[in-house]
Order: sequence, then C-alpha cells, then structure tokens
Amino acid sequence: MISENLLGVIHTWHYIPVIMVGFVLLVIVLNQFLYKPVLKIIDERKHFMHNMKDQAHALREKSESLTQQYQTELTHEKKTAFEELDRKKKEILKKSQEEIQKAKLHADGFVSQELKRAEKSYESAKKELMKEVEVLSAEVIEKISKFHVQTKGEL
Repeated sequence: MISENLLGVIHTWHYIPVIMVGFVLLVIVLNQFLYKPVLKIIDERKHFMHNMKDQAHALREKSESLTQQYQTELTHEKKTAFEELDRKKKEILKKSQEEIQKAKLHADGFVSQELKRAEKSYESAKKELMKEVEVLSAEVIEKISKFHVQTKGEL
C-alpha cells in the first residue's frame, strides 16, 4: 500500500511542470482577456466619476456665481425701484402741493371777489338806506315841524 501511494506521488511529480505551464497560461489568458478589460473598465469608470465630480464642482461654482450675480442685480433693482418710488412720491407730493396752492389762490380770489361784491352790495344798500333815512328824516322833520306849528298855533 505504501508503495502504491509512493508510486502515485512519483507519477504526480511528472505532471507538476505541465500543471505549472497550464497555470501560467491560465494566468496569461486571464490577464489578457479578463483582468485588463476589467481594469480598463474600472479606470474608465474612475475617470468618468472624476470628470463628473469636476463638472459638478464647476456647475456648483457657476450656480453660486450666478446666484451672487442675481442677488447683486436684485439689490440694485430694488434700490432703483425704491429710488424711483421715492422720486414719484416726491413728484406727486409736489404736484398735489401745487394743485393745493392753485386751489387756495383760486379760493382766495373767489373769496376776495365775493367780499368785493358783498362790499359793493353793502355800500349800495347803505346808500339806499341813507336815502331812505334822509327821506324818512325829512318826513319826520316835516311832521315835527307841522306838529310844532300846530301846537304853537293852539297855544
């Protein structure tokens, strides 16, 4: 039994160089047709991921730049809009004050005209009343004179 096992091991030693050549050929074939393509795909994927990361970083910087530009423009537009609004308010206030002044002048002119008319009316009424007072005074004086003459005649 020992001799058969020993004999089997000796025969196995003859196959070791063939197995080693087969193994080396297997490694070469695997390296050529499996490992290199797989490593190539892994490298391509690695470069793709690196490029995507660079693009994402560039897009992020661009978006931050655009956001900053937008914020700057928005601030400028708000400032311009508020300045325009203030200018319009001042313009409207100025126009309204001018209109108020015109209305006051018109009202003052109207009031002074009405005062003049009232004064004229007052003067004409005064003259008429003075005439009536003179007429009544003359009548009163005449009646007093008649009464005085009648009372003297009776005395």
